[in-house]
Amino acid sequence: MVYWLGLRGHFSAEKHWGVEATIKYWHFVDVVWVFFYPILYLVGW
Repeated sequence: MVYWLGLRGHFSAEKHWGVEATIKYWHFVDVVWVFFYPILYLVGW
């Protein structure tokens, strides 16, 4: 969705909150999985 909006010119150097929020969200998901997956493995689920 962000890529599609970017192609349509929705974002600029001053107006890019959607891109930044998407990047922060996926980095958060990455960090959560780094801890969550090993815990699930060790617990034996």
